[in-house]
Amino acid sequence: MAAKDKARGKAFERWVAAKVGARRRRSGEGLAFDDIVTDNGGALPISFECKTYAQLQLRQDWIDQARRNAGTRPWVVVQRPKGSQTVYATVDFEFLLALLQEWGWSK
Repeated sequence: MAAKDKARGKAFERWVAAKVGARRRRSGEGLAFDDIVTDNGGALPISFECKTYAQLQLRQDWIDQARRNAGTRPWVVVQRPKGSQTVYATVDFEFLLALLQEWGWSK
């Protein structure tokens, strides 16, 4: 991966972290592999895996990585394709249903 792409990825992780009131994990920090952690470096209630690629895509290995990092916590794959202003989130459908119920959504 080119240095420019790595820098873009790190900047995106910082952006996502700011949006959820957390920070980007520093390289080698802690035992977890989450991209986004609490201010003191702990795990958030949800595991965020951030991706910035040229085109919008969803890869099985990204989901596998997110699940592995999350353990028993819910996971989110957050991505913004290069040049796009839109940010996309992929979550497990059961997690989405739980959120909807929490917000008062009824069947």
